[in-house]
Amino acid sequence: MRGFLPALALCAVASSGWFAEVLQKPSARQQLMRANNLGVAYLNQQKLDQALKEFQEVVAADKDNTSGQLNLGIALLNLGRVPQAEAALQRAAQLDAKNPAVPYNLGLLHRNNGQAEQAIADFAKAAQLAPDDTYAHYFLGDVYSQQQKYPQAEKEFRRAVELDPVNVSAEFGLAGSLRRQGKADEAALRALPEAHTREARFANQPDLWRARASLPGAHNSRRASGASGNSR
Repeated sequence: MRGFLPALALCAVASSGWFAEVLQKPSARQQLMRANNLGVAYLNQQKLDQALKEFQEVVAADKDNTSGQLNLGIALLNLGRVPQAEAALQRAAQLDAKNPAVPYNLGLLHRNNGQAEQAIADFAKAAQLAPDDTYAHYFLGDVYSQQQKYPQAEKEFRRAVELDPVNVSAEFGLAGSLRRQGKADEAALRALPEAHTREARFANQPDLWRARASLPGAHNSRRASGASGNSR
């Protein structure tokens, strides 16, 4: 037995050394995850060229990587490379039809490109897939407003404000859509900009205050981009 114990100890050292070596060599999937997450970090820092490089590496290694295609489209869109961005986002849509970030970003692309009807369809789909996403409703209302479809705009802006009571853009969008429908009193109430005035407004309408207070706080948006840190 005395000769057996050192052998066991030696095996333990060898195994731990082998295990450490394995840990130091990430799998191909782990490498893709790291590249994608690094790209998201660059994207959040507005380092668009570095982000693009990481996402290009991801899709070069795996063209069916949903997050890679989505994030590639976002980076390209931010760089103003619209046709390539749309191609990447459409590919992401083919890979994952239930990811609301895909139609959301396609909506931004089509909105900025003057394709209002397509943008409406995109944001409507994003809002359907993620009913509690305040920005999907906000941008849907915004495009409706641009198309002078004010009742539809009111509905979407109102939902955006319900989801995020501190979304000032949605509040002013709602005021504008109300005003253009002749609902001047509520429009004036909605358009008050000062925070203390907003609080006074709600204090004078306790039912409205309670309804809003019961809602979640500021909604975590799709991050100006919608970049996904997931590997698939």
